[in-house]
Amino acid sequence: MSTDYVIGIDEAGYGPKLGPLVIGVTVWSVKKKGDVPFDFWRALEAVVSNSPGRGDDRLHVADSKEVYSSGKGLEVLERSVLGFSALAGYRSESLMEFIKQLSHSIPPAFEDQPWYRNRDLPLPLACDKGRISEDRFTLKQVMESHQLKLERIAVEIICPARFNQLIDQYGNKSELLTRCSLNLLKQICPETDGSKRIWADKHGGRNRYLNYLHEAFPEQLFFTERESQQQSRYRSGNTCISFGVNSERHFPVALASMVAKYVRETCMELFNHYWREHLADLKPTKGYPQDAKRFRADIDHLLARLCPDERVLWRTR
Repeated sequence: MSTDYVIGIDEAGYGPKLGPLVIGVTVWSVKKKGDVPFDFWRALEAVVSNSPGRGDDRLHVADSKEVYSSGKGLEVLERSVLGFSALAGYRSESLMEFIKQLSHSIPPAFEDQPWYRNRDLPLPLACDKGRISEDRFTLKQVMESHQLKLERIAVEIICPARFNQLIDQYGNKSELLTRCSLNLLKQICPETDGSKRIWADKHGGRNRYLNYLHEAFPEQLFFTERESQQQSRYRSGNTCISFGVNSERHFPVALASMVAKYVRETCMELFNHYWREHLADLKPTKGYPQDAKRFRADIDHLLARLCPDERVLWRTR
């Protein structure tokens, strides 16, 4: 029985003007049983739902936009992300510890941002720690029964200054996202003779990715299987990668989306804490364009003293 790998990759924070763009990836291994693709949702339905109803205590895994909103709060998103992270062996006592494990190091850009420098948040923020331990135990039992393993979770955190530098280099956000996503994928993609199935969301309106794949993986020759508005699919030997609309319907992508969202939202917690230390009645922001303009106007009189380099704070695109 051979081992197959399934990888999901997605982002959070593509549109905002404040805070980081975060790319998340999850890597799974499963024992292959015939030619039928492994059904994550069915295998994990005892402990996971993509649309839990009232009184349903299962973990919620779906597109992060469905799991998290300001009105819902952080608890449901945090519970699922930290539960799966604990299953994969990642500790989550504090935000910086969590980021360091997922990224292998704290991004150097954090030192240039006073809202991150020498600052941290204890985790979990909203969910009970004992509940996360219980979820880890239950997940472990169910996944072992299906010979399924979460091999790795990783993130790439692109803060505004680097975001702006990459925009200057590449010209637009779609180009930035494609190149950074494939660079992260190259770093975490397992070297194996087993098959690899990689799912990613579409990047802007792009339909053609072949040149980017050859640039990121020069040792592999990819062939185009399909290029359309709905899906662009490529193959190289036993590796298949698809960029599709609504790819969060695939479980590994949904969880990658949630991890990216959780890291971004906790980073924004630190960001808002910092500015409210200097302006107590300041309304927090999520960083999206319209509210970001309001927030920037509110802190304008503080910028010369606290953040004189605008590119550290504000995204140009």
